[in-house]
Amino acid sequence: MKHLMNKHIVTVLGADIPVLFNHRELSDALAVELKKHFGDIVEVEFINVLDKEVEKYLHMWPFVLRSRLPLILVNGELHFDGSFSKNEIMNALATMIKPVRPPVPSAVPPVRAIIPMVK
Repeated sequence: MKHLMNKHIVTVLGADIPVLFNHRELSDALAVELKKHFGDIVEVEFINVLDKEVEKYLHMWPFVLRSRLPLILVNGELHFDGSFSKNEIMNALATMIKPVRPPVPSAVPPVRAIIPMVK
């Protein structure tokens, strides 16, 4: 029996411009760290707010205009803007991720008790 894991998506909304700490590079580094810690159940995507790909996040545009970039969304919900640490993101994910364990087979088959009816 295959056990399905819920995949969690971390979206980095930022600008891909040539600066010292580029948001795309930050996103790539975050992806490596989260993959090490959580494996395949966490995926990181980068959305450049200066490109057409931001169109699927138009509902976030008011936050883009009011907040400091990058914006960090976890499963589509805004969690961080501007400054954050890798540990803050990992802690937020850890509260959402439930361990997936295969069912433990019972060592003893269930016993059906026959209880006599007393009148």
